[in-house]
Amino acid sequence: MAEVKLVTCKNCKKQIEKNTAYNPSRGQYFCDENCYAEYKTPKHTCYVCKKQHKESDMAFYLKHWVCKKCLPEWLDSEETQRDLFLDYVWNLYDKEYQTSNKYMLIRKQAEYYHKEYGFKYKGMLLAVKYHIDTLEKVWYNDYGLGQVFPATYIQLKENWQRQSELRKLVVNCQPKSVKVVVGRRQPIRKGMLSLE
Repeated sequence: MAEVKLVTCKNCKKQIEKNTAYNPSRGQYFCDENCYAEYKTPKHTCYVCKKQHKESDMAFYLKHWVCKKCLPEWLDSEETQRDLFLDYVWNLYDKEYQTSNKYMLIRKQAEYYHKEYGFKYKGMLLAVKYHIDTLEKVWYNDYGLGQVFPATYIQLKENWQRQSELRKLVVNCQPKSVKVVVGRRQPIRKGMLSLE
């Protein structure tokens, strides 16, 4: 009896018989054509976990490929929040003011407020959006982040703290057991039509 020669599938790493394996080119063995097609589909390396995933399992966000499993964790990271903030502020400037020197100035100002004042990037983004969208103030190209910080950020932080205290008070004031009394609804009767 002839000895069966086994080879490893290049895609799924299963051991298969060499004579039944799909062999599209020399030295490459696959279980079948479907396994070969899956092997040929584009794959990207996740920016967070550094593993290869199919393109359908990935999201391209802020110039990085991130797998769907790592996406929520990555979106909450400080690096991502900083990039979102800088991207938003950068798009507020007119095109003729968008130079590399201006970008570096904004980035240094953001890092300064983050380190010296302890401002979070997500809070800074909300403060700038509040300044532009809610207060409807104009963004001046000649000024940097100083037109918003620290005044607007501190104001928003105090408002948020006040609202969270009020929420706690409301939760504490609600009675533990509430009885709901349901009355019997009377059906609505329509007037009878005359037969005439």
